[in-house]
Amino acid sequence: MKPHTNDGIPTPLAIALIAAGIILTVFIQSLKF
Repeated sequence: MKPHTNDGIPTPLAIALIAAGIILTVFIQSLKF
């Protein structure tokens, strides 16, 4: 993978989306208990 952001998704945005997904997963898991 080349470190280029020509795929339409900027790197900071991708990192933010991944972080949001992890936070949402932890939040949903905490709601189950």
